[in-house]
Amino acid sequence: KYTLENFPGLKSIKEFETEEEREIEFQTFVEVQRGIDSQNAMLSHSFEVLHTSLTQLPSMPAVSLAVKVFRAILGFMGDRQYSYPSTLAEELLQVGKRVPELRDEMFIQTIKQLTDNMNSDSEIRGWILLKYFLMTFPPSEEFENYLELWLRRKKVELRENEYPGLCLEQLHRITFSADKQELPALDNLFHELDN
Repeated sequence: KYTLENFPGLKSIKEFETEEEREIEFQTFVEVQRGIDSQNAMLSHSFEVLHTSLTQLPSMPAVSLAVKVFRAILGFMGDRQYSYPSTLAEELLQVGKRVPELRDEMFIQTIKQLTDNMNSDSEIRGWILLKYFLMTFPPSEEFENYLELWLRRKKVELRENEYPGLCLEQLHRITFSADKQELPALDNLFHELDN
């Protein structure tokens, strides 16, 4: 019931495919995903920039911002080259803090990049980013159970990886308290990246 694919805010494959420039971009997207089915391709790691949001958003400016957020996630995780990838984390946290309607999209984009990611450095950076998202802002009440189930499954699946458990703890902290008023200390984030 609470699997990510069943989240009501997620775009259907048809909605995802029928956005502007879908023919070329989606075909490239699916090919890059090694021929896996469209739903899995939409929610699996990619080096390609999204052409639209993964979730239903209230306006075209929000969709445009979601595409920019994904570029920043790609850059932070090292999946695309950016001059200063560490500074992207602060920008992402600011967006999540200031634009609540984009939070679930940001969580799902990060989950997408953690799914079937074959690069361990990229994967660790994704987990760090997800943890810092959860230190800064909660998911919507509607998405909370989907995120919790995904984290619980990852905790079992990735026993050697401490991040799913840390993210789960952080999810519980942030959902049972008010939004943090300030961003977490990014020195800690940079320290985690260096280790």
